[in-house]
Amino acid sequence: MQRMPTAAPVFANVAFVRIARFDERPVAEQASVKQRLEEGVRAALAGLPAADRIVLDASDGIALVLFGEPARALDLAQALRAAPGEEPLKVGLNHGPIAVTARDAGAMVFGDGITSAAAAAGFAAAGRVLVTAPFAKMLEATRPDRAAELAPAGEFTDARVRLHAFYTPDPIRLVQRRNRLAAYALSGILAIVSLRLAGRS
Repeated sequence: MQRMPTAAPVFANVAFVRIARFDERPVAEQASVKQRLEEGVRAALAGLPAADRIVLDASDGIALVLFGEPARALDLAQALRAAPGEEPLKVGLNHGPIAVTARDAGAMVFGDGITSAAAAAGFAAAGRVLVTAPFAKMLEATRPDRAAELAPAGEFTDARVRLHAFYTPDPIRLVQRRNRLAAYALSGILAIVSLRLAGRS
């Protein structure tokens, strides 16, 4: 009997990417859109160190285990979802426990962290990112400015009658945050100019 490799429990960000209406497509089209998704993921991960990610195959998409800052995982999820010319994608983003045997191509990864991300992706509409409450909480703890971009997306009940509360990036909140940052920067510049003028006078 072959012994299973030991899996070390860790917490990580997990982005589960599903291709919309995948099961409705002919087999040849499924293979084509899956290949394009894999190419898009490779391009998106090009600048990310190999030690910071694990790429897992899924029947209708790809799961990405991302170590490090939740804000970076959010940026990646949004980039994949909004990639021009690609198939509509449904993205679920979670922060939670996983068991991983290694951080390489032969790794075996499983756990609630992946299950919750897959559930979020299942509830997401095409072209949308749904974020779990644990991910939103971790983002709030590490980057409260980025957490301010998230808006409640409602509560959903799965087949096991479990209730899930999700959030989603809100473009309006993102614009408001950028406007606030621009206003702060402008205020700082005006303050410096005022001090210089006062000094000269």
